[in-house]
Amino acid sequence: MTDTVRDIIANMQQQIDHFGGFIPNGARIYYGGRSQPPLFTQIVWLYYNATGDLDLVRQALPYLDREYAWWMSKRIIPSADARFAGLNRFSSDPIDHATYGPRPESYAEDLVTAAGSAARYQHLQAGAESGWDFSSRWFVPATGTLLDIATADLVPVDLNAILYRNERTLAALHGLAGSPQATVQQYQDAAAKRAAQIKALLWHPDSGRWHDYNWAADRPMVGSLFPSSFAPLWCGLGVDQQYTRQQWDAAVPQSFRESAGGVPTSLPDVQSGQQWDWPNVWAPLQTVMLEAARSVGDDDFALTLAQRWVDTTYCGWNCTGAVFEKYSANEVGSAGRGGEYEVVRDGFGWTNGLVLRAMADYPDRLKAPTKCAC
Repeated sequence: MTDTVRDIIANMQQQIDHFGGFIPNGARIYYGGRSQPPLFTQIVWLYYNATGDLDLVRQALPYLDREYAWWMSKRIIPSADARFAGLNRFSSDPIDHATYGPRPESYAEDLVTAAGSAARYQHLQAGAESGWDFSSRWFVPATGTLLDIATADLVPVDLNAILYRNERTLAALHGLAGSPQATVQQYQDAAAKRAAQIKALLWHPDSGRWHDYNWAADRPMVGSLFPSSFAPLWCGLGVDQQYTRQQWDAAVPQSFRESAGGVPTSLPDVQSGQQWDWPNVWAPLQTVMLEAARSVGDDDFALTLAQRWVDTTYCGWNCTGAVFEKYSANEVGSAGRGGEYEVVRDGFGWTNGLVLRAMADYPDRLKAPTKCAC
């Protein structure tokens, strides 16, 4: 498996070369205006921790620096307000024309949704860059529809938490590789600055959660809740903010704790019909919540999440012969629904990956599923 990961790293480096500093939304030329979320640094970090391969770290570091520099030049909040300086957003860049247009992979749908609005085209593409395509998380107001999408107007909690984690990881990798101390310090200072900004702008102590911020309207997006509100714990910010178990217990809603199929992407009162909303359950967000739970010592809930994921993926496979990209929070093993395509895609890597992770982390504590709905 480590050989496969090393090859993936090489592929991603080639894409950074080809696309001018970033890894696109997919390995297709028409994705040349939008990135994936910046998780490449964490892939290299996980690979190093599994192998101790410092030679690969030294070879990869110029690419990691280059991707970070791209995010810090192309996806900075475009505001003169000092509160937003150095924070990031999802957005996109026009391809082969002067202004924004429909996404090539959803051309007909975007023509209808955007109705000729360049700003709406940008927000749709920014939503695709986020990976949450689409969600009421990006709607202003959150009770709106896809016509109200405003992704590029928001400061996302999870994106800035990931970049904070990247800054700390880049400092560590440069230290391991013997880079100049000035380079290590540069990343350490960037992480410290971002941590302070996240606390000042996105943290809400009364609820014990972090929320996205609408920089264009200058107001927090506190009217709804998503697992992304706990991404700072996954990325290590809880230690900096002295986050407590008591805050965690009060902050996590019952629907996140009790849904049979796993942690849903939004609360049950959200009926948007979008695939990154209720009732859908996605592997990456289970990982966020599982790691967040561990970070505050809620090991029982972390084990529960791992068990639910094993249960729902096994029952889905046992009943249909397929492993799905998303599941339903309402019933163990049921496929998710909604979004831009009606047929739920099967055989998804992140679904399989979290099953393997759960079994590796809890080899003696997981139980074989015994009852499936079919």
